[in-house]
Amino acid sequence: MSLLGDDRKRLLIVMVGLPARGKSFISHRLTNYLTWYGLRTKVFNVGAYRRAVGGNEDAEFFDANNKDAVAKRENLAWTVLNELLSWLVLGEGDVGIFDATNTTDERRRMVLECALTYSSDIKVLFIESICDDPKVLEANLKHKVSSSPDFVGIDPEKASLCFRRAVRLNDFSERIRKYEQIYRPIGDDSLSYIKVINLSSKVVCNKIHGRTQHRILAFLMSLHVLERPVWLVRPGPVTYLNGCLRFSSSLTRHGTGGC
Repeated sequence: MSLLGDDRKRLLIVMVGLPARGKSFISHRLTNYLTWYGLRTKVFNVGAYRRAVGGNEDAEFFDANNKDAVAKRENLAWTVLNELLSWLVLGEGDVGIFDATNTTDERRRMVLECALTYSSDIKVLFIESICDDPKVLEANLKHKVSSSPDFVGIDPEKASLCFRRAVRLNDFSERIRKYEQIYRPIGDDSLSYIKVINLSSKVVCNKIHGRTQHRILAFLMSLHVLERPVWLVRPGPVTYLNGCLRFSSSLTRHGTGGC
């Protein structure tokens, strides 16, 4: 039986949201989680592809009024999406994550139509990350700094300062404003979607079907960016009855003491 559940269909996850809202963070956490369940999962990041082919553009490249730049960005997005869909259709994976902004209704509709042209057996789930809490935005920034190869070996506080300066120099905040001008949150209830607000402070879902999508929903509801302790508890020695460990077995003399 397929690990995807009774629907037995491949799953395309489409990330939605402004830059620096935790989309890539969610994508990679989700990849680790689904891989642990035995699902072949892979992130296809449009920004990484753009950088790999030499893209190092300023905010004007992300201006919706810049027709040449819009055409280049669309071409990059469709190249990555087609690579993802081919990967799914050829049976090389179970879950593909399309990590891009996908901020307009038109883009999301085109992604959905593109998936259907490849195969009607591909299910599409949109995950929108909305972030307006300054504390969560700050946590996103720190995570971005700690995971960026540009700051390996640098003290986190110094790296944060360097990153803030780089943001200003590269006009990153202006890039976000360019996206905000065209950004439309998901409002089409014919779609399957999960909205993660301030990294699970609030989660809204619509048309979630199948084992895998429900697992994803449960995972996103427990998502956080803060470090938390993990306690590993070892049980004390117990007595055995006829060689079997029973629920009512009492602790031995050696199992009643402290660690």
